[in-house]
Amino acid sequence: MAEKVSLPLKTKIAAWWMIVIGLVPALIFMPSFLLLLNALGFIRNRGVECMGDYALFCEPILPLPLVLLIFFPSLLGVVFLFLPGVFLLVLEKKRRIWKISLILQTLWIIILAMLLFSLCQTKEIIREGQKEIMKPLFSPFSCSRFAISVFVVSLVPLILLFLDRKNFQRAAT
Repeated sequence: MAEKVSLPLKTKIAAWWMIVIGLVPALIFMPSFLLLLNALGFIRNRGVECMGDYALFCEPILPLPLVLLIFFPSLLGVVFLFLPGVFLLVLEKKRRIWKISLILQTLWIIILAMLLFSLCQTKEIIREGQKEIMKPLFSPFSCSRFAISVFVVSLVPLILLFLDRKNFQRAAT
């Protein structure tokens, strides 16, 4: 019987880091999952009066594209961060899961860079009399500070996984 090999410390830290930062968007945007189910018609209280507090469960209150836009961050957090972290800690085929996690983390960084860039480029239209002025939604300082902090927090697991590559390479025989 083969001896079970434990994960290297850096990979364990990366896996737990991915689980924690993957749960944050999933939990924050979990109400959007209820909105999505409601908009798709899966949640309905039949025979119950729709009161103001429970209007969410009576009829769609947001259009489906807006609900999907709200739901998107939780889906990204679960797919690119939470699941690879759990699989790293649980599954036996450590090398294969390590490669998949490394690929998913790289894809996450690319998607995150595009999302943060588009967020910082977002402009709002302000009407002043007859003129429409396009003004940045966020100040350059606050947007860059937010983007850098989110990017650094997301980059840590990728760096830790990459630093542990020696532990996952096949022994040359």
